[in-house]
Amino acid sequence: MRRIATAITRTTSSDTSMDVRFARARAALFACVALLISVDASAQFGVPFARYRTLETPHFILIFEPGLEIYAGRTATEAETAYARLMRAYGSTPGGKIRVVLVDQGDIFNGAATPLPTNRVVVYANTPVDGDLFYTRDPLELLSTHELAHIFHLDEARGGWRVLRWVFGRSELTFPHLFDGDALIEGLATYYESSLTDSGRVRGSQFPETLRAALLETDGPHLDEAESDPGAWPLDRHYVYGSLFIDHVATRYRAPTVPDWMARRAGSFRSIVSRGAGVGDLFGGNSLSEEWKAWIATARDDALRLRDQLRASAPGLAETTRVCDSAHFTGFPRASPDGSRIAFLATDEGRKPLGLYVADLQTCNARRITRVNSPHAFSWTGDGRSIVFSQLELVDTARALGDLYRIDVDSGEVTRLTRSARLASPDVHPNGRMVVAVQYERERSRLVTVDIASGTVTGLTEFAERTQWGPARWSPDGAWLAAIRFSRFTSLDLVLLSADGRVVRLLTDDRALEGVPEWDVKAPPGIRRLFFTSDRSGVRELYGLELEGDSLRTYLTARVATGIHDATVVASSRSAGVDSDRTTVVATVTHADGRHLERLDISRDKWVTVPSPAANPTSRPADLEPPPLSEKDMFPTKPYTPASDLIPRGWSPVFATVEELGLFVGGATGSVDVIGRHSWQAAAAYGPDGRTAGSGSYAYRRFAHAAMFGQFASTWRLEQRIESSVGELLRLERKRSAAFGIVFPWQTFRRATSVITSFQIEDRYRENAGDFSAVSSADPIQQDPTLVGGGVGLRFGNVQAGLRSISVQDGVGMSAGIDYLKATEGERWRSGWELGGSLYRSLPTWTTSGRPVLAATVRVAEQRGPAAGRLTAGGLGTSSILEAGGSDFEVRGYPPGFVAADAMWSARTEMRLPVARISRGLGALPFYLRGFSSSWFVDSVGAASSADRLGSPQLLSTGAELSTDITLFSFVAIRIRTGVGVPLKSLGPVSSGDGRFYVTAGTSF
Repeated sequence: MRRIATAITRTTSSDTSMDVRFARARAALFACVALLISVDASAQFGVPFARYRTLETPHFILIFEPGLEIYAGRTATEAETAYARLMRAYGSTPGGKIRVVLVDQGDIFNGAATPLPTNRVVVYANTPVDGDLFYTRDPLELLSTHELAHIFHLDEARGGWRVLRWVFGRSELTFPHLFDGDALIEGLATYYESSLTDSGRVRGSQFPETLRAALLETDGPHLDEAESDPGAWPLDRHYVYGSLFIDHVATRYRAPTVPDWMARRAGSFRSIVSRGAGVGDLFGGNSLSEEWKAWIATARDDALRLRDQLRASAPGLAETTRVCDSAHFTGFPRASPDGSRIAFLATDEGRKPLGLYVADLQTCNARRITRVNSPHAFSWTGDGRSIVFSQLELVDTARALGDLYRIDVDSGEVTRLTRSARLASPDVHPNGRMVVAVQYERERSRLVTVDIASGTVTGLTEFAERTQWGPARWSPDGAWLAAIRFSRFTSLDLVLLSADGRVVRLLTDDRALEGVPEWDVKAPPGIRRLFFTSDRSGVRELYGLELEGDSLRTYLTARVATGIHDATVVASSRSAGVDSDRTTVVATVTHADGRHLERLDISRDKWVTVPSPAANPTSRPADLEPPPLSEKDMFPTKPYTPASDLIPRGWSPVFATVEELGLFVGGATGSVDVIGRHSWQAAAAYGPDGRTAGSGSYAYRRFAHAAMFGQFASTWRLEQRIESSVGELLRLERKRSAAFGIVFPWQTFRRATSVITSFQIEDRYRENAGDFSAVSSADPIQQDPTLVGGGVGLRFGNVQAGLRSISVQDGVGMSAGIDYLKATEGERWRSGWELGGSLYRSLPTWTTSGRPVLAATVRVAEQRGPAAGRLTAGGLGTSSILEAGGSDFEVRGYPPGFVAADAMWSARTEMRLPVARISRGLGALPFYLRGFSSSWFVDSVGAASSADRLGSPQLLSTGAELSTDITLFSFVAIRIRTGVGVPLKSLGPVSSGDGRFYVTAGTSF
């Protein structure tokens, strides 16, 4: 959930504190702007620069883009239906109308929900036919139920929590279920999406098979392994294990046990520190940990029993051979035309971003030929020299659209074939001149052909409200297409089409999920044969179809206990028809550590005949569609206005201490509208002697490539302490500053560039305090006039990281900035400039915990003018835990602020090494240890009175540190770095070789 409250930072002082203020002001401006314009998945609901209209129903305010009127009407109906079901099943109902944003964010099907600052749901108006999510009669029904379940759950507050809600309003401090952990939060919503409909992921095959793999191959999953961890497998394990466990509880102890448990947690502060709080006697006297163990024991017995049953019944369990021994995410294998190689998508076991790999079928020797932004089916060209694939790309700062690309397998050269055409899952025609692909238009889709040479798109099927299309595959002679078709309220099936897009016949006719079909070029003469995966039996298995004239025969050809996915037929160099009774298939198979690429050799004589649909089946009536809302239940649409969404709904207390002044106490609040166009934050605090401090910021994101911002702050600090014979004199400073500017971002999935321009105002007021005698005898303070000016900054970065990466890797980051401020009176002025660059390179690794990373950074900065401060170096640049203070330039092993100068350069190098990936927690406690990494470093800094005098380093150190990655409460991820820095050069009181121990949070660079 997005944090909307700001805090007044703790102010500290030292002899060098006033020297670092200007350099840090520029860094703070960059950081604030980055925060203001960042895309926050939990808060920026929509495309902020689009137009919207609103539609109200009894329980919802729907905000939608023009063109989505029909979809908005359907959403209103499904949302009200889901609300009624949840009200009966959960009991507690959320307060006020729920905002639902319908947005065409691109070719992505997803949703999100948050109770802050108001109850809000986002729905992406897109329906790609892909994955287990489609075990549903209507994806919108599933999505509406899932996200509304989050709102019902997260909005609940009882007992002492309700008192906090009354005092602080809708502050993060008043939502007890935010501390439930991802397994309960996502598990509960996934359970209700399944129990309140006749579909959902609990009822599908993927979640049970994922659990089955863990049960059969490990001694888990344990309770702490249900928490989310992007580096662990399965990637969605908090959905899988959480929902299946809650379903077990509801089945064993009755469905009302689930909301009763949540109600107890909503009224207990123990829910902050224990996932098991509130269980009491609900689980038959068992604690949460005991009930989890009992569930796992029962589920393991069921898994063993099922495996034995599958082994005993025809065709038995298939024997498989691993092609490449790598796991985590592996998907969409496709055999080359000559059958010698396999192309597939993988993440290098989580150590790199998703990429396209090509491997030898016999020896593996996998080679990564390109990075890929999103996973979709792809296709080889007929000559085996190229692959045509699709991927998403950002077309602005909010929308991601799919396009087609071709890559030369040997050279890795990528050619873009289309632009913003909204295409996915291509298959190359045998003539090599065109491909078939899926094209999206908001929530609708169709099949199209695309000319490879020109990129011309031609429709094969029509866009329709009730029909969505999935991947299609050309027959070996190019005369036919086998494709996935989803008919809303009816089924998801394979269909056979003619080359011009005419549906010839159904190939399957059930509610099962079918995978991408694959033609067999070795089929006997007169027979058209294809293979596909299906979960019609409850286990995802491999099936075969044979078409001979008007006759259709269906066979179960192979299965494993944990599910077969994404099958591809390996062609032979021999002519078609030779050895046609034996087929080699490569598929992904589910295991406890991920999906593996495995080879199956299946014989025709072991296939088991299963029922086939009739040549001309009788049309099945669709499932009952909820009746549309009556006109009295839907108010007329009107343009969206954000005013009501920007009213603050809650506040959080803030506390800050200023040395010698004492404690400041106040509050912070803010809000953001549902489409993310306007956002604001404000904080104010009251301190000793009537002094006040505060801050505020506002951002406006009306344009695709420009965001406007404003910010102000008023703070106090101790500038100087003077000891004299008459007593102690304290020089206090109040700084008031404001900045207004524009950010111009250009962003893709692989690189980000931004230009920041700002107008700045800065005013400083000083006063004396301390012993009365010292204040009375002190000279009057001459106040400095206000400074006015501006600055320009530029940033670029293309670093990347895998889900198990120990740091960013394989890319560069660069920044440049300059500012100039002049006094409104007199000759005072200051200016500063800064250049920086970082390089990251990952290296071959020996462990699945991550890849070693060689990181280096160089930075040069200078401050000029009578009003300029001095740069400082030494100590830690990140948040030190053991000592106060900090510096502009980090040099571990030296005291903070040890050297001060007008100009500085730094060069730093780190060798970062993975140590261990733990991926475990402490039972029901909200603590999770992700893993350890280490680094060896060399830091150096040179200082001078001006940039042209910079030379050899004054500070030089080396050392090592251990990084510990932990997660608290499922949403606070922290890296703790513990290390020792050893100076290599003596300076002043610091001697070479004197190690300095430190503990700090965050990353060094």
